[in-house]
Amino acid sequence: MLYEKVELTPEEKEIFKLLLETNEHFNLGATLRAAGGWVRDKLLGKCSDDIDIALDNMLGKAFAEKVNEYLTIKGEETHKIGLIETNPEQSKHLETARVRIRDTWIDLVNLRSETYACDSRIPEMCFGTPEQDAYRRDLTINSMFYNINTSSIEDFTKKGIMDLEGQIIRTPLAPRETFLDDPLRVLRAVRFCARFGFELEPDLVEAAASEEVRAALRDKVSRERVGVELEGMIKSAAPVFAVQQLIRLRHFNSVFPIPANASLPETIDCAPSCLAAMQTVGDVLTSLPTEWLSDEERRICLLAALLLPLRDVNVSLKKGKQGPLAAYIIKESLKIRSKDADLVAVVHSCAVGFASIAAALSVDGAPRTLESTGSGDYPEEYRVEIGKMMKSIQGNWRIALPLAAIMDSPCAASLMEETSNGLVALDRAGSSTEPHRASDQKLLGEHCDIQRQRRANLCRNIEEVVRLMELQDAWSIKPLMNGKEIMQFLQMKQAGPQLGQITKGLLEWQYAHPRGTVEQCQEW
Repeated sequence: MLYEKVELTPEEKEIFKLLLETNEHFNLGATLRAAGGWVRDKLLGKCSDDIDIALDNMLGKAFAEKVNEYLTIKGEETHKIGLIETNPEQSKHLETARVRIRDTWIDLVNLRSETYACDSRIPEMCFGTPEQDAYRRDLTINSMFYNINTSSIEDFTKKGIMDLEGQIIRTPLAPRETFLDDPLRVLRAVRFCARFGFELEPDLVEAAASEEVRAALRDKVSRERVGVELEGMIKSAAPVFAVQQLIRLRHFNSVFPIPANASLPETIDCAPSCLAAMQTVGDVLTSLPTEWLSDEERRICLLAALLLPLRDVNVSLKKGKQGPLAAYIIKESLKIRSKDADLVAVVHSCAVGFASIAAALSVDGAPRTLESTGSGDYPEEYRVEIGKMMKSIQGNWRIALPLAAIMDSPCAASLMEETSNGLVALDRAGSSTEPHRASDQKLLGEHCDIQRQRRANLCRNIEEVVRLMELQDAWSIKPLMNGKEIMQFLQMKQAGPQLGQITKGLLEWQYAHPRGTVEQCQEW
Protein backbone atom coordinates (compact mmCIF):
# COMPACT_ATOMS: atom_id res chain seq x y z
CA MET A 1 0.00 0.00 0.00
CA LEU A 2 1.30 3.43 -0.97
CA TYR A 3 0.17 6.48 0.99
CA GLU A 4 -0.82 9.56 -1.01
CA LYS A 5 0.73 11.93 1.50
CA VAL A 6 3.18 11.93 4.36
CA GLU A 7 1.57 11.36 7.75
CA LEU A 8 3.74 12.91 10.46
CA THR A 9 4.01 11.50 13.96
CA PRO A 10 3.54 13.95 16.85
CA GLU A 11 7.33 13.94 17.38
CA GLU A 12 7.99 14.71 13.71
CA LYS A 13 5.46 17.54 13.78
CA GLU A 14 7.28 19.08 16.75
CA ILE A 15 10.69 18.72 15.09
CA PHE A 16 9.57 20.26 11.81
CA LYS A 17 7.74 23.04 13.65
CA LEU A 18 10.92 23.94 15.52
CA LEU A 19 12.98 23.91 12.31
CA LEU A 20 10.52 26.30 10.66
CA GLU A 21 10.50 28.55 13.73
CA THR A 22 14.31 28.67 13.65
CA ASN A 23 14.23 29.57 9.97
CA GLU A 24 11.71 32.34 10.55
CA HIS A 25 13.22 33.71 13.76
CA PHE A 26 16.62 34.33 12.17
CA ASN A 27 15.22 35.29 8.75
CA LEU A 28 17.32 32.59 7.11
CA GLY A 29 15.05 32.27 4.08
CA ALA A 30 15.79 28.56 3.70
CA THR A 31 13.55 25.98 2.13
CA LEU A 32 13.76 22.89 4.32
CA ARG A 33 13.28 19.48 2.74
CA ALA A 34 13.29 16.04 4.34
CA ALA A 35 15.08 13.87 1.84
CA GLY A 36 15.59 10.35 0.58
CA GLY A 37 14.84 7.25 2.61
CA TRP A 38 12.65 8.97 5.19
CA VAL A 39 10.24 10.13 2.45
CA ARG A 40 10.23 6.69 0.82
CA ASP A 41 9.48 4.92 4.10
CA LYS A 42 6.72 7.36 5.07
CA LEU A 43 4.98 6.84 1.71
CA LEU A 44 5.22 3.08 2.26
CA GLY A 45 3.64 3.51 5.69
CA LYS A 46 6.79 2.47 7.51
CA CYS A 47 8.29 4.10 10.59
CA SER A 48 11.58 5.93 10.11
CA ASP A 49 13.80 7.78 12.55
CA ASP A 50 16.42 8.56 9.89
CA ILE A 51 15.59 12.19 9.16
CA ASP A 52 17.88 13.94 6.65
CA ILE A 53 17.22 17.62 6.02
CA ALA A 54 18.42 19.22 2.78
CA LEU A 55 18.96 23.02 2.76
CA ASP A 56 18.88 25.16 -0.37
CA ASN A 57 20.92 28.19 0.73
CA MET A 58 23.31 27.29 3.55
CA LEU A 59 25.52 24.59 4.98
CA GLY A 60 24.19 22.08 7.48
CA LYS A 61 26.55 23.18 10.26
CA ALA A 62 25.44 26.82 10.03
CA PHE A 63 21.77 25.86 10.29
CA ALA A 64 22.47 23.43 13.14
CA GLU A 65 24.12 26.25 15.10
CA LYS A 66 21.00 28.38 14.60
CA VAL A 67 18.82 25.50 15.82
CA ASN A 68 20.81 25.29 19.05
CA GLU A 69 20.71 29.06 19.43
CA TYR A 70 16.93 29.03 19.06
CA LEU A 71 16.57 26.14 21.54
CA THR A 72 18.59 28.20 24.04
CA ILE A 73 16.27 31.17 23.54
CA LYS A 74 13.31 28.90 24.24
CA GLY A 75 15.03 27.61 27.38
CA GLU A 76 15.33 24.07 26.03
CA GLU A 77 18.22 21.67 26.37
CA THR A 78 20.87 21.73 23.65
CA HIS A 79 23.50 19.20 22.65
CA LYS A 80 26.85 19.43 20.98
CA ILE A 81 26.59 19.48 17.21
CA GLY A 82 28.02 16.40 15.59
CA LEU A 83 30.00 16.79 12.40
CA ILE A 84 30.30 13.87 10.00
CA GLU A 85 33.37 14.71 7.98
CA THR A 86 33.66 14.05 4.28
CA ASN A 87 34.51 10.36 3.86
CA PRO A 88 34.12 9.15 0.27
CA GLU A 89 34.94 5.55 1.19
CA GLN A 90 31.87 5.58 3.43
CA SER A 91 29.79 7.34 0.71
CA LYS A 92 29.91 10.61 2.67
CA HIS A 93 30.78 13.04 -0.09
CA LEU A 94 29.87 16.21 1.76
CA GLU A 95 30.17 17.33 5.35
CA THR A 96 27.01 16.60 7.33
CA ALA A 97 25.94 18.24 10.58
CA ARG A 98 23.97 16.36 13.25
CA VAL A 99 21.83 18.19 15.75
CA ARG A 100 19.63 16.76 18.47
CA ILE A 101 16.13 18.14 18.83
CA ARG A 102 14.48 16.81 21.96
CA ASP A 103 15.15 13.06 21.73
CA THR A 104 15.83 12.83 18.00
CA TRP A 105 19.04 13.34 16.04
CA ILE A 106 18.63 14.79 12.54
CA ASP A 107 21.19 15.24 9.78
CA LEU A 108 21.54 18.57 7.98
CA VAL A 109 23.26 19.07 4.62
CA ASN A 110 22.93 21.41 1.67
CA LEU A 111 21.43 20.48 -1.68
CA ARG A 112 24.19 19.57 -4.09
CA SER A 113 25.14 18.51 -7.56
CA GLU A 114 28.11 16.32 -8.37
CA THR A 115 30.49 15.45 -11.18
CA TYR A 116 32.77 12.45 -11.43
CA ALA A 117 36.25 11.85 -12.79
CA CYS A 118 36.42 8.83 -15.09
CA ASP A 119 38.69 6.85 -12.74
CA SER A 120 37.01 7.56 -9.39
CA ARG A 121 33.67 7.06 -7.64
CA ILE A 122 34.42 10.13 -5.50
CA PRO A 123 32.55 13.14 -6.94
CA GLU A 124 33.31 16.83 -6.91
CA MET A 125 30.51 18.48 -4.96
CA CYS A 126 28.94 21.91 -5.23
CA PHE A 127 25.68 23.61 -4.30
CA GLY A 128 22.81 22.44 -6.45
CA THR A 129 19.12 22.83 -7.10
CA PRO A 130 16.53 20.42 -5.72
CA GLU A 131 16.22 18.85 -9.17
CA GLN A 132 20.00 18.37 -9.47
CA ASP A 133 20.08 16.84 -6.00
CA ALA A 134 17.26 14.44 -6.89
CA TYR A 135 18.90 13.26 -10.10
CA ARG A 136 22.28 12.66 -8.45
CA ARG A 137 20.77 10.10 -6.05
CA ASP A 138 21.15 6.35 -6.46
CA LEU A 139 17.54 5.30 -7.08
CA THR A 140 14.28 7.02 -7.97
CA ILE A 141 12.58 5.69 -4.85
CA ASN A 142 15.26 7.48 -2.79
CA SER A 143 15.13 10.73 -4.75
CA MET A 144 11.97 12.35 -3.38
CA PHE A 145 11.67 15.27 -0.97
CA TYR A 146 9.12 16.32 1.59
CA ASN A 147 9.02 20.12 1.50
CA ILE A 148 8.60 21.11 5.15
CA ASN A 149 7.77 24.73 4.25
CA THR A 150 4.78 23.71 2.10
CA SER A 151 4.02 20.27 3.63
CA SER A 152 4.15 18.68 0.18
CA ILE A 153 5.92 15.84 -1.62
CA GLU A 154 8.33 16.79 -4.39
CA ASP A 155 9.19 14.21 -7.04
CA PHE A 156 11.56 16.02 -9.41
CA THR A 157 12.46 12.87 -11.39
CA LYS A 158 8.75 12.25 -12.01
CA LYS A 159 9.45 8.56 -11.36
CA GLY A 160 9.82 8.23 -7.61
CA ILE A 161 6.15 7.78 -6.73
CA MET A 162 5.51 5.82 -9.92
CA ASP A 163 8.29 3.35 -9.08
CA LEU A 164 7.14 2.98 -5.48
CA GLU A 165 3.67 2.10 -6.79
CA GLY A 166 5.06 -0.21 -9.44
CA GLN A 167 7.64 -1.71 -7.05
CA ILE A 168 10.47 -0.97 -9.47
CA ILE A 169 14.15 -0.34 -8.73
CA ARG A 170 15.35 2.27 -11.23
CA THR A 171 18.10 4.90 -11.40
CA PRO A 172 17.15 8.57 -11.92
CA LEU A 173 19.69 8.95 -14.75
CA ALA A 174 20.71 6.38 -17.37
CA PRO A 175 21.86 3.31 -15.38
CA ARG A 176 25.14 2.89 -17.28
CA GLU A 177 26.16 6.47 -16.46
CA THR A 178 24.96 6.11 -12.88
CA PHE A 179 26.87 2.86 -12.25
CA LEU A 180 30.06 3.96 -13.97
CA ASP A 181 30.04 7.13 -11.85
CA ASP A 182 29.57 5.10 -8.66
CA PRO A 183 29.55 1.31 -9.12
CA LEU A 184 28.55 0.83 -5.47
CA ARG A 185 25.05 1.77 -6.60
CA VAL A 186 24.73 -1.66 -8.23
CA LEU A 187 24.95 -3.28 -4.80
CA ARG A 188 22.64 -0.68 -3.29
CA ALA A 189 20.09 -1.47 -6.00
CA VAL A 190 20.29 -5.17 -5.09
CA ARG A 191 20.02 -4.39 -1.37
CA PHE A 192 16.86 -2.29 -1.80
CA CYS A 193 15.47 -4.87 -4.21
CA ALA A 194 15.83 -7.50 -1.49
CA ARG A 195 14.65 -5.20 1.28
CA PHE A 196 11.35 -4.30 -0.37
CA GLY A 197 10.85 -7.22 -2.75
CA PHE A 198 10.85 -4.89 -5.75
CA GLU A 199 11.88 -5.75 -9.33
CA LEU A 200 15.01 -4.48 -11.05
CA GLU A 201 14.20 -2.39 -14.12
CA PRO A 202 15.39 -4.14 -17.35
CA ASP A 203 17.73 -1.35 -18.49
CA LEU A 204 19.29 -1.36 -15.00
CA VAL A 205 19.87 -5.14 -15.24
CA GLU A 206 21.53 -4.81 -18.64
CA ALA A 207 23.81 -1.98 -17.52
CA ALA A 208 24.73 -3.59 -14.19
CA ALA A 209 25.66 -6.87 -15.85
CA SER A 210 27.95 -5.25 -18.44
CA GLU A 211 31.66 -5.97 -18.30
CA GLU A 212 32.59 -2.31 -17.89
CA VAL A 213 30.35 -1.87 -14.84
CA ARG A 214 31.63 -5.12 -13.31
CA ALA A 215 35.20 -3.94 -13.88
CA ALA A 216 34.34 -0.57 -12.32
CA LEU A 217 32.96 -2.27 -9.20
CA ARG A 218 36.17 -4.28 -8.85
CA ASP A 219 38.47 -1.30 -9.47
CA LYS A 220 36.73 1.72 -7.93
CA VAL A 221 34.90 0.47 -4.82
CA SER A 222 36.65 -0.39 -1.56
CA ARG A 223 36.15 -3.85 -0.15
CA GLU A 224 34.83 -2.30 3.08
CA ARG A 225 31.92 -0.75 1.19
CA VAL A 226 31.20 -4.03 -0.60
CA GLY A 227 31.09 -5.76 2.78
CA VAL A 228 28.72 -3.17 4.24
CA GLU A 229 26.28 -3.60 1.35
CA LEU A 230 26.46 -7.40 1.55
CA GLU A 231 25.68 -7.33 5.26
CA GLY A 232 22.67 -5.15 4.44
CA MET A 233 21.50 -7.79 1.96
CA ILE A 234 21.92 -10.64 4.45
CA LYS A 235 20.00 -8.68 7.09
CA SER A 236 17.19 -7.93 4.63
CA ALA A 237 13.86 -9.71 4.46
CA ALA A 238 15.03 -11.70 1.41
CA PRO A 239 18.77 -12.49 1.63
CA VAL A 240 18.53 -15.45 -0.77
CA PHE A 241 16.77 -13.27 -3.33
CA ALA A 242 19.60 -10.75 -3.00
CA VAL A 243 22.21 -13.40 -3.81
CA GLN A 244 20.08 -14.55 -6.75
CA GLN A 245 20.20 -10.98 -8.07
CA LEU A 246 23.98 -10.81 -7.63
CA ILE A 247 24.26 -13.93 -9.78
CA ARG A 248 21.76 -12.58 -12.30
CA LEU A 249 23.78 -9.36 -12.62
CA ARG A 250 27.02 -11.38 -12.88
CA HIS A 251 28.44 -9.73 -9.78
CA PHE A 252 28.75 -12.77 -7.51
CA ASN A 253 32.44 -13.18 -8.33
CA SER A 254 33.00 -9.44 -7.85
CA VAL A 255 31.57 -9.62 -4.35
CA PHE A 256 33.14 -12.99 -3.50
CA PRO A 257 36.40 -13.07 -5.48
CA ILE A 258 38.42 -16.28 -5.36
CA PRO A 259 42.14 -15.39 -5.03
CA ALA A 260 44.56 -16.94 -7.50
CA ASN A 261 46.38 -18.77 -4.69
CA ALA A 262 43.25 -20.66 -3.58
CA SER A 263 43.07 -24.42 -4.06
CA LEU A 264 39.90 -23.96 -6.14
CA PRO A 265 40.57 -23.51 -9.88
CA GLU A 266 39.21 -20.35 -11.51
CA THR A 267 37.26 -22.47 -13.98
CA ILE A 268 34.92 -23.74 -11.27
CA ASP A 269 31.82 -21.62 -10.79
CA CYS A 270 30.85 -21.82 -7.13
CA ALA A 271 27.90 -19.41 -7.32
CA PRO A 272 25.06 -21.95 -7.90
CA SER A 273 26.32 -24.23 -5.12
CA CYS A 274 26.65 -21.34 -2.67
CA LEU A 275 23.20 -20.02 -3.53
CA ALA A 276 21.62 -23.47 -3.15
CA ALA A 277 23.20 -24.03 0.27
CA MET A 278 22.04 -20.65 1.51
CA GLN A 279 18.54 -21.20 0.14
CA THR A 280 18.20 -24.62 1.76
CA VAL A 281 19.38 -23.34 5.15
CA GLY A 282 17.04 -20.35 4.75
CA ASP A 283 14.17 -22.78 4.22
CA VAL A 284 15.10 -24.60 7.43
CA LEU A 285 15.15 -21.33 9.37
CA THR A 286 11.64 -20.46 8.17
CA SER A 287 10.40 -23.69 9.77
CA LEU A 288 12.00 -22.91 13.12
CA PRO A 289 10.59 -20.41 15.64
CA THR A 290 11.80 -16.88 14.95
CA GLU A 291 13.35 -16.70 18.42
CA TRP A 292 15.38 -19.89 17.84
CA LEU A 293 18.26 -17.72 16.62
CA SER A 294 18.80 -14.05 17.37
CA ASP A 295 19.10 -11.62 14.45
CA GLU A 296 22.89 -11.62 14.83
CA GLU A 297 23.02 -15.43 14.96
CA ARG A 298 20.80 -15.62 11.89
CA ARG A 299 23.16 -13.29 10.00
CA ILE A 300 26.15 -15.50 10.77
CA CYS A 301 24.16 -18.65 9.97
CA LEU A 302 23.19 -17.39 6.50
CA LEU A 303 26.69 -16.13 5.77
CA ALA A 304 28.12 -19.49 6.81
CA ALA A 305 25.53 -21.30 4.68
CA LEU A 306 26.42 -19.21 1.65
CA LEU A 307 30.07 -20.22 1.95
CA LEU A 308 29.43 -23.81 3.06
CA PRO A 309 30.44 -25.44 -0.26
CA LEU A 310 33.83 -23.70 0.07
CA ARG A 311 34.53 -25.14 3.52
CA ASP A 312 37.35 -27.44 2.34
CA VAL A 313 38.98 -24.89 0.03
CA ASN A 314 42.19 -23.37 1.36
CA VAL A 315 44.11 -20.25 0.44
CA SER A 316 47.79 -19.46 0.90
CA LEU A 317 48.48 -16.96 3.67
CA LYS A 318 51.65 -15.28 4.90
CA LYS A 319 54.72 -17.30 5.85
CA GLY A 320 53.61 -20.30 3.83
CA LYS A 321 50.56 -20.98 5.98
CA GLN A 322 47.20 -22.21 4.69
CA GLY A 323 43.82 -20.99 5.85
CA PRO A 324 40.13 -21.59 5.00
CA LEU A 325 38.96 -19.65 1.95
CA ALA A 326 35.59 -18.86 3.56
CA ALA A 327 37.30 -17.02 6.43
CA TYR A 328 39.64 -15.27 3.98
CA ILE A 329 36.70 -13.99 1.90
CA ILE A 330 34.96 -12.59 4.98
CA LYS A 331 38.07 -11.01 6.44
CA GLU A 332 39.93 -9.81 3.34
CA SER A 333 37.46 -9.64 0.45
CA LEU A 334 34.57 -8.20 2.44
CA LYS A 335 36.50 -6.61 5.32
CA ILE A 336 33.90 -7.89 7.77
CA ARG A 337 34.98 -8.40 11.37
CA SER A 338 37.73 -10.96 11.93
CA LYS A 339 35.72 -12.62 14.69
CA ASP A 340 32.93 -13.27 12.17
CA ALA A 341 35.42 -14.91 9.80
CA ASP A 342 36.77 -17.11 12.59
CA LEU A 343 33.26 -18.00 13.75
CA VAL A 344 32.13 -19.03 10.26
CA ALA A 345 35.12 -21.39 9.99
CA VAL A 346 34.19 -22.95 13.35
CA VAL A 347 30.51 -23.18 12.35
CA HIS A 348 31.51 -25.11 9.21
CA SER A 349 33.62 -27.54 11.22
CA CYS A 350 30.95 -28.08 13.88
CA ALA A 351 28.17 -28.45 11.30
CA VAL A 352 30.06 -31.36 9.75
CA GLY A 353 30.68 -32.84 13.20
CA PHE A 354 27.07 -32.49 14.39
CA ALA A 355 25.80 -34.03 11.14
CA SER A 356 28.14 -37.00 11.47
CA ILE A 357 27.15 -37.70 15.06
CA ALA A 358 23.45 -37.20 14.30
CA ALA A 359 23.69 -39.77 11.51
CA ALA A 360 25.54 -42.23 13.78
CA LEU A 361 22.94 -41.83 16.52
CA SER A 362 19.98 -41.85 14.10
CA VAL A 363 18.88 -38.52 15.49
CA ASP A 364 16.36 -38.09 12.65
CA GLY A 365 14.02 -39.87 15.04
CA ALA A 366 13.34 -38.89 18.63
CA PRO A 367 16.53 -38.57 20.71
CA ARG A 368 17.17 -41.21 23.34
CA THR A 369 16.33 -40.36 26.91
CA LEU A 370 18.89 -39.76 29.63
CA GLU A 371 19.16 -42.36 32.35
CA SER A 372 18.90 -41.27 35.97
CA THR A 373 22.65 -41.76 36.41
CA GLY A 374 23.34 -39.12 33.78
CA SER A 375 25.39 -41.54 31.70
CA GLY A 376 22.57 -42.38 29.30
CA ASP A 377 23.13 -44.76 26.42
CA TYR A 378 25.11 -42.37 24.26
CA PRO A 379 28.61 -43.69 23.50
CA GLU A 380 31.36 -41.83 25.31
CA GLU A 381 33.22 -41.01 22.10
CA TYR A 382 30.22 -38.99 20.84
CA ARG A 383 29.93 -37.15 24.13
CA VAL A 384 33.60 -36.24 23.94
CA GLU A 385 33.33 -35.10 20.32
CA ILE A 386 30.32 -32.91 21.10
CA GLY A 387 32.05 -31.53 24.19
CA LYS A 388 35.11 -30.59 22.11
CA MET A 389 32.92 -28.92 19.48
CA MET A 390 31.06 -26.99 22.16
CA LYS A 391 34.40 -25.87 23.57
CA SER A 392 35.36 -24.41 20.18
CA ILE A 393 32.04 -22.82 19.22
CA GLN A 394 30.86 -21.91 22.74
CA GLY A 395 27.51 -20.13 22.96
CA ASN A 396 27.15 -19.99 19.18
CA TRP A 397 26.55 -23.73 18.77
CA ARG A 398 22.93 -23.46 17.62
CA ILE A 399 24.13 -21.52 14.56
CA ALA A 400 25.75 -24.72 13.25
CA LEU A 401 22.63 -26.87 13.54
CA PRO A 402 20.72 -25.67 10.42
CA LEU A 403 23.89 -26.31 8.41
CA ALA A 404 24.26 -29.74 9.99
CA ALA A 405 20.65 -30.48 9.08
CA ILE A 406 21.25 -30.01 5.34
CA MET A 407 24.47 -32.04 5.09
CA ASP A 408 22.56 -34.87 3.40
CA SER A 409 21.51 -32.54 0.59
CA PRO A 410 23.50 -32.26 -2.67
CA CYS A 411 23.64 -28.50 -2.16
CA ALA A 412 25.82 -28.94 0.94
CA ALA A 413 28.45 -31.00 -0.85
CA SER A 414 31.97 -29.62 -0.66
CA LEU A 415 33.53 -28.33 -3.87
CA MET A 416 36.64 -30.31 -2.87
CA GLU A 417 36.68 -34.12 -2.77
CA GLU A 418 39.05 -36.31 -0.79
CA THR A 419 41.06 -38.61 -3.08
CA SER A 420 44.20 -40.69 -2.77
CA ASN A 421 46.05 -37.63 -4.01
CA GLY A 422 44.49 -35.32 -1.42
CA LEU A 423 41.67 -32.82 -1.86
CA VAL A 424 40.63 -32.34 -5.50
CA ALA A 425 38.30 -29.60 -6.75
CA LEU A 426 35.00 -30.70 -8.28
CA ASP A 427 33.00 -28.71 -10.79
CA ARG A 428 29.51 -29.42 -9.46
CA ALA A 429 27.67 -26.58 -11.16
CA GLY A 430 29.21 -25.94 -14.57
CA SER A 431 30.18 -22.49 -15.74
CA SER A 432 26.82 -20.75 -16.05
CA THR A 433 25.79 -18.18 -13.49
CA GLU A 434 22.06 -18.50 -14.21
CA PRO A 435 20.41 -19.69 -10.97
CA HIS A 436 17.25 -21.13 -12.52
CA ARG A 437 18.46 -23.58 -15.19
CA ALA A 438 16.79 -26.99 -15.15
CA SER A 439 20.16 -28.62 -14.50
CA ASP A 440 20.53 -26.57 -11.34
CA GLN A 441 17.28 -27.81 -9.82
CA LYS A 442 18.96 -30.65 -7.92
CA LEU A 443 21.50 -28.20 -6.47
CA LEU A 444 18.76 -25.81 -5.46
CA GLY A 445 17.68 -28.55 -3.05
CA GLU A 446 14.36 -30.07 -2.02
CA HIS A 447 12.10 -27.26 -0.93
CA CYS A 448 8.91 -29.18 -0.26
CA ASP A 449 7.30 -28.77 3.11
CA ILE A 450 8.13 -32.33 4.16
CA GLN A 451 11.88 -31.94 3.63
CA ARG A 452 11.93 -28.52 5.19
CA GLN A 453 10.10 -29.72 8.28
CA ARG A 454 12.25 -32.85 8.53
CA ARG A 455 15.41 -30.75 8.63
CA ALA A 456 13.90 -28.32 11.14
CA ASN A 457 13.02 -31.29 13.35
CA LEU A 458 16.57 -32.58 12.98
CA CYS A 459 17.84 -29.25 14.32
CA ARG A 460 15.58 -29.57 17.34
CA ASN A 461 16.60 -33.18 17.90
CA ILE A 462 20.32 -32.42 17.79
CA GLU A 463 19.70 -29.60 20.24
CA GLU A 464 17.82 -32.03 22.49
CA VAL A 465 20.64 -34.59 22.32
CA VAL A 466 23.13 -31.95 23.45
CA ARG A 467 20.80 -31.10 26.33
CA LEU A 468 20.29 -34.74 27.28
CA MET A 469 24.05 -35.20 27.30
CA GLU A 470 24.19 -32.17 29.62
CA LEU A 471 26.74 -30.51 27.34
CA GLN A 472 24.83 -27.36 26.41
CA ASP A 473 27.26 -25.32 28.53
CA ALA A 474 30.30 -27.52 27.97
CA TRP A 475 32.54 -24.60 26.98
CA SER A 476 32.22 -23.18 30.48
CA ILE A 477 33.05 -26.44 32.30
CA LYS A 478 35.99 -26.02 34.65
CA PRO A 479 38.31 -29.00 35.31
CA LEU A 480 37.40 -30.83 38.52
CA MET A 481 41.05 -30.54 39.52
CA ASN A 482 43.31 -27.56 38.81
CA GLY A 483 46.92 -27.87 37.76
CA LYS A 484 48.28 -27.76 41.30
CA GLU A 485 45.85 -30.43 42.47
CA ILE A 486 46.71 -32.66 39.51
CA MET A 487 50.45 -32.34 40.18
CA GLN A 488 49.94 -33.13 43.87
CA PHE A 489 47.70 -36.14 43.18
CA LEU A 490 50.03 -37.58 40.53
CA GLN A 491 53.13 -36.57 42.51
CA MET A 492 54.49 -34.56 39.57
CA LYS A 493 57.59 -32.53 40.41
CA GLN A 494 57.15 -29.87 37.74
CA ALA A 495 54.59 -28.63 35.28
CA GLY A 496 55.14 -29.03 31.56
CA PRO A 497 53.46 -30.16 28.34
CA GLN A 498 52.39 -33.33 30.08
CA LEU A 499 50.28 -31.35 32.56
CA GLY A 500 48.47 -29.68 29.68
CA GLN A 501 47.71 -33.03 28.10
CA ILE A 502 46.42 -34.38 31.41
CA THR A 503 44.17 -31.35 31.89
CA LYS A 504 42.83 -31.76 28.35
CA GLY A 505 42.14 -35.43 29.02
CA LEU A 506 40.42 -34.53 32.28
CA LEU A 507 38.02 -32.20 30.46
CA GLU A 508 37.25 -34.88 27.90
CA TRP A 509 36.51 -37.30 30.75
CA GLN A 510 34.11 -34.73 32.18
CA TYR A 511 32.38 -34.39 28.79
CA ALA A 512 31.83 -38.15 28.87
CA HIS A 513 30.77 -38.06 32.56
CA PRO A 514 28.99 -34.72 33.12
CA ARG A 515 28.00 -35.73 36.66
CA GLY A 516 31.35 -37.28 37.56
CA THR A 517 32.90 -36.48 40.96
CA VAL A 518 36.47 -35.65 41.91
CA GLU A 519 36.83 -39.11 43.44
CA GLN A 520 35.65 -40.79 40.23
CA CYS A 521 37.99 -38.58 38.25
CA GLN A 522 40.93 -39.53 40.44
CA GLU A 523 40.05 -43.19 40.05
CA TRP A 524 40.06 -42.71 36.28
